Amino acid sequence: LVLLGGTLAHDGRSIRIVRSLSRAGEVDVLGLDFRPEDADLFADGVRLHSRPGYDFRPRGIALRLRPHRRFDGFAEAAPVGDFDLVLAVGLSPLRPAARLAEERGAKLVYELREPYPWTLAGTFRPATWFKQAVLLFTLWSSLRAAMKEEAALLDSVDLTVLPGGEATEWFRDRYGAGDTIEIEDFPPRQGEVREGSLRRELGIPETDRVVMDAGPLSRERSLTALVRAASTFPDGTHLVIVGRGSQESRLRLFADAPDLAGRVHFTGPVPEESRPEVVAAADLGVDLGEDGPGALHEFMAAGVPVLARETSEHAILVRHDAGWLTSATASAGIADAVNEALRDPAELRRRGGNGRRSHRERFHWEAEEKRLLAAIPRQVLSSQSTDTRT
Repeated sequence: LVLLGGTLAHDGRSIRIVRSLSRAGEVDVLGLDFRPEDADLFADGVRLHSRPGYDFRPRGIALRLRPHRRFDGFAEAAPVGDFDLVLAVGLSPLRPAARLAEERGAKLVYELREPYPWTLAGTFRPATWFKQAVLLFTLWSSLRAAMKEEAALLDSVDLTVLPGGEATEWFRDRYGAGDTIEIEDFPPRQGEVREGSLRRELGIPETDRVVMDAGPLSRERSLTALVRAASTFPDGTHLVIVGRGSQESRLRLFADAPDLAGRVHFTGPVPEESRPEVVAAADLGVDLGEDGPGALHEFMAAGVPVLARETSEHAILVRHDAGWLTSATASAGIADAVNEALRDPAELRRRGGNGRRSHRERFHWEAEEKRLLAAIPRQVLSSQSTDTRT
């Protein structure tokens, strides 16, 4: 049983994990507002249980101070029957998952997406000082309660799946290594992917170049500076922002400036199954986030060279000669880095090819799947399933 505090359409990691678990046994997934076509994402043996219209917003002061408890109702909504394994995706479903694991005699796996303080850090901050003070108190109270509860629930967890990078370092610094495994969020191994209809849909001529950001539209990723930088990109160069997030409306306002007319385009949310052909339309990928590799590996898989922030997680670009690193955070510096990368088309193709080769040889989901299934508590998977189906 997988408890998912969200939808499946744009959650590639959850889709990959469910597919991997289905190689070892039958899987029930309980989440929010699944689409009818979501069932087509999986082979037989995966059953989806949706809660359409589930109101996960906290009600009353107690839940406002503890928003991580908003999925407690999942315990009553779970399908009947026995389970060998209950997996909670993120902190919010962990409490009902622990209850179900105890009631059904199952092993409990906790899949961390990001530390809870990082989730709270992206919360919208209102303009007035009074509302800011109230919000800061609420965030402090919520964080304190969530960290206390996470520490207590970990005593019941048989395995914690960590996402790699700084999130893994944060978790292990706080709780220790314990029964944990680091599983990177690599895309499935793929051959050469042809770009789809993105250019035609956005009105971008085939001869023009595309600079693309395909990560979440969140505050900490220098997206405002990137949009402003587009005004000094070379003629015939477009910036495409893929996805959705809390900063989308703000970015669209900046993109409406006269000097950016026709230069910046937004795709909105893109279903997971369509992302490879969308990403393949880029000439240069941009990943300026500080707390994770974003769409880095999607670009590499598509043979797109990447310009990324100088972090330990992005150093892979240097080791495999698949892109460039920059320390720039202001629009002028970002524009200089983009323009320098675009200067030599042959070098773009060479570094993109290096990235695709590295993806095929090592940085793909199939390698992570084997490690994941091998690490799941042995009482869950029979030796036959582990040996023959991975």
